[in-house]
Amino acid sequence: MPRVKNVGEVVNRTLPIAVKSIGEVGENRYEISFSSEEPYTRFGVDEILSHDEESVDLTRLLEVGTFLYTHGKDPQIGRMPIGIIEKAWLDTETHCCRAVVAFDLEDENAVKLKSKLDKGIIKGVSVGYSVQAWECLNKGETSQNGRFQNLCDVATKWTPHEISLEPTPADPTVGFGKSIGLAETNNNQNKEKSMPEKTTVATIDPVVGEKSATENLATTERSRCSEINSLCRGFEIDPTKFIESGDSVDSVRSAILTQLQSQRGAVTVNNLSSVAVTADEGDKFRCAAVDGLLMRGGIKVDTPALGATDFRGISLRDIAVDSLSRSGISNPHRMGNEELFKRSLTPDSQFLAIANGVTQRAMATAYTAAPTTYQLWTGVGSSKDFKPTKIMQISEAGNLSEIKQNGEFTVDEMQDAQLATRQLLTFGKAFGFTRQAFINDDLEMLTKIPAAYARAAQRGINKAVYDLLKSNPTMLDGAQLFSANHKNLGVAGKPSTATYGEALRSMRKQTNLRGLERLNIAPKFVLSPAELEVENRRLLASVSDPSASNSGVSNIFQNSMQLIVDAELDLEGATQNNFFVSSPYDCDTIEVSFLNGINMPTLESKVSFDYLGIQHRIFIDYGITLVDYRGLFKSPTA
Repeated sequence: MPRVKNVGEVVNRTLPIAVKSIGEVGENRYEISFSSEEPYTRFGVDEILSHDEESVDLTRLLEVGTFLYTHGKDPQIGRMPIGIIEKAWLDTETHCCRAVVAFDLEDENAVKLKSKLDKGIIKGVSVGYSVQAWECLNKGETSQNGRFQNLCDVATKWTPHEISLEPTPADPTVGFGKSIGLAETNNNQNKEKSMPEKTTVATIDPVVGEKSATENLATTERSRCSEINSLCRGFEIDPTKFIESGDSVDSVRSAILTQLQSQRGAVTVNNLSSVAVTADEGDKFRCAAVDGLLMRGGIKVDTPALGATDFRGISLRDIAVDSLSRSGISNPHRMGNEELFKRSLTPDSQFLAIANGVTQRAMATAYTAAPTTYQLWTGVGSSKDFKPTKIMQISEAGNLSEIKQNGEFTVDEMQDAQLATRQLLTFGKAFGFTRQAFINDDLEMLTKIPAAYARAAQRGINKAVYDLLKSNPTMLDGAQLFSANHKNLGVAGKPSTATYGEALRSMRKQTNLRGLERLNIAPKFVLSPAELEVENRRLLASVSDPSASNSGVSNIFQNSMQLIVDAELDLEGATQNNFFVSSPYDCDTIEVSFLNGINMPTLESKVSFDYLGIQHRIFIDYGITLVDYRGLFKSPTA
């Protein structure tokens, strides 16, 4: 039975620190390695962070990541950063992540920690991270990248959140692979656990002495945990309590049998009491058939079900025959295509479940992989119904006034204003898997057609977002989105230091509702049409200023913003425009909202008398809302 791993929770792991000073004068800039593929044992199974290029997402660490001490758990320092992360990168040769950090020399605590690091008193570095995708291997299995084998869990998609100095690193060969004293993620905070006394015999190597004994103890413990995991996994029993209480493998085996007997009762066969546990063969068949048909249709399946490859060369008719045979219908292979198709579309048919499973998976895969860009910079909203909803903004607080002796405090009434109205609409299409497609063994009706509609759904959202930018609509305050009133429309000119600088200055000077607070927003993204892609790439990548006559003039905008190119921004026979956008965390701009937060299309299927086949309909509920102009700037070209 496959293991299921939690995704999204934030956990930590610690390594011995390897640090070197790289400052120009040898001070306050340190290069450290903060993660590696060293296994950490959790619940008796080794966990490994894959350091392939597609596995590690450093975006969050580079944008909002912090440099902390003991993950913010120190009672004196807390979560106050002790410095900054200047840069971070993946070292593909050594399969580790590295970073350059610098201490805050104006912080007394940070200066003390820097001194202890220089003296070698602090010897650990820890990373807080979350995992978005796991590859769980059993004995004898090899990971998809071919570098990991046997029983282990490999994080194939993971995101570092912060880097911490750690004075008490945990031993990576035992336990949970977390720092000593850190709160566990399974609500075991401040809970002491006692282990029963056990007698463990370790052989002392006369050459390496005590180190060999320690390694033998660790090996014995890992073996115990691994066997307990394998036993419990086969009977869907949580192994945690057995591992933490130090139970032996034999005692766990006895406890499992006792628990199963109490749940199901003893079964007498030939005067012998036994407990029989059987897997659902129907589920195995359906999963293998779905994955096999997806692979036959050219759709990548990350972890195919057992036996899926056997279905890659089987026709739809043969799968229908097999489905009816498993349902107890005799001699389905002798049926004609018409009868076989009709019998395969009953509500409880395995063939119908397989066809729907293939369609659903093909749609979801295509929707996720669609080449759209709006997700990179827009905000995400949610609505519980289709009624229009007002989006309000509260103004900044007023300036504090001087209170003279015996003076009275005055009440400051903050303002609010409606920025926009959010409303969702429904978009959809219908298609089907026909009788002709079944007879012709046309698998594309189950794979390519739903995939095309899924891409169309994603493409529709993308086009609607960029059409909103290009149309320059009038907002609730009576002014157009990009206008002199909003101070976000630039002077015409080709992409250059001057046009980039104008956008930067204008966005920083934007004010809140009452005009008392400068928002100090900086552009995070440059939205470029395909016509301006080369010029924008040259400006953002060049070391020297491309617009300067002297090559010695540095380019201050090198790598300062993320370039997003989308052909939806191109205007036929008209002036092209660059758009500068703030981070959605700094200021709302355009929001894409979904009904109850469901951002995937819904696929529904039915079999009816009026249709010779399976009817499908795909639909999605979303709305595009222009929220605020302050995080947007338009720079037209000459």
